Amino acid sequence: ETPPDAPGSVMVHTRLMSVPDALLDRLGLQALRAETAVNEGPIIFEAAQFATLFKTMEQTDGTDLLSTPRVLTANGQAAKIAVTQAQPDGTSTGPVIHFTPTLDATGANVRLEVNLELALPAAKQP
Repeated sequence: ETPPDAPGSVMVHTRLMSVPDALLDRLGLQALRAETAVNEGPIIFEAAQFATLFKTMEQTDGTDLLSTPRVLTANGQAAKIAVTQAQPDGTSTGPVIHFTPTLDATGANVRLEVNLELALPAAKQP
């Protein structure tokens, strides 16, 4: 959203969800699976598609809302949201979302470039 009290800024709201693989398959979003290396190009959504996507996810059994972090950043300014947990070996696990919002000339529409990372726990050695 573009807050009226902060012109030239963008408030990014996120929803981190655990979604069943069957739902991702049904929606054609297999590339969003945690174990999939995604370098297949951008996935583009319009605002209305997001609303439908979230409504479907929220109404599907097995989908869990894990966190809803948000951050305010300036137009064109890179930012990130990280919901991570420190591990005993000094690493962190969890999702990190890097994004850069760009407002159009009217200031009413936002293009959001997003890069997602998911650090998983290291496999235990025998």
